This record gives sequence, structure tokens and C-alpha cells, in this order.
Amino acid sequence: MCDPYIKITLGKKVVEDRDHYIPNTVNPIFGRMYELSCFLPQEKDLKISVYDYDMLTRDEKVGETVIDLENRFLSRFGAYCGIPQQYCISGVNTWRDQLKPTQILQNTARIKGYRLPILSENGMRINHGGRDYTLDEFEANKKLHEHLGPGEERLALHILRTQGLVPEHVETRTLYSTFQPNISQVL
Repeated sequence: MCDPYIKITLGKKVVEDRDHYIPNTVNPIFGRMYELSCFLPQEKDLKISVYDYDMLTRDEKVGETVIDLENRFLSRFGAYCGIPQQYCISGVNTWRDQLKPTQILQNTARIKGYRLPILSENGMRINHGGRDYTLDEFEANKKLHEHLGPGEERLALHILRTQGLVPEHVETRTLYSTFQPNISQVL
């Protein structure tokens, strides 16, 4: 068994989350979000390391992986977290992208050569790519909760989910140890 925690390094910035180790597991789910700013291309490598917490002895590195942020930013998918199912302004599923869905929809229209989306005054209808979309067609018979954001953002998000963009996802990566660099590490 292991008591894993993560350490994140980006340039000279280091976030060591030792206080939030997960006790007695070989399959941790950290479920935390960290925000770091950087300058590309100087600080392009995001290093995520997993350590085994020990109270009495030195913590042992289980493994690490490196994400090339410049490559991710310049990919055809952009620097998006993926398109979530819902637009929430509070709660555990709070919107994480730097742009709101209406802004992403405008950018998508520009890329596809469409006219900019036209939003109705009440925010319940958007014309995009020559088609009218209404909030009712996406949210009919669905249970709405208090964490949802404004109607126009929710509608823009529903439209974005029909545009072939990357859906929200969990990325998994293999960890490698500096002691055994050619062997993937399993907690």
C-alpha cells in the first residue's frame, strides 16, 4: 500500500500537496484543481510527480510524467479542458475554461467561416451556422439545478457539443521512475 500525494512543477513554481495525501491506496483519485501561470515557450514543461507520504522517513518518489504545454496549446484542439456536459457557475463542476461558452462559440464560428452567432434578447435562442437553436430543445424534460449558469451560456454550450469539439475527459498517463526509467510505475 501507498500514501500518495502529488507535486507539480512548472518552471520555478512548485506546488507540493503533501497535506492532501490519500492514505492506504494503490489507485488514488486526487480530485483537486491547481492553477499556475507560465510564459510559453520558456516554461513549457509541466511535471507531475507522485510521492509516497511517510511520517518518519523521507518521502519516496513513485514516478512522474511531463506534459508539454506548448504542444498542447498549439494543437488543433487548443488549450481547452474539453467541453463539459453542463455550464455551472458554482459547485464541484464549476466552469474551468478561461472563455465562456458564448465566446468559444464565436471563435468556432470564425474558424468555420460562419457569421457570428446571433443571440436573442432573452438568451433562449441562438442562430449559428444558419440554424436556430433554442434552450428548450436541449433542456426539455431535464432536471435543472441551482448550480447552472445563465441560459445563453448553457445554450451556447449545448451548440458547442454538436460541433465536433473535444468532449470533457480524464486524461491518464503512465508514470516513470528516475530509478527505472524504462519501466512504467504502478502504485
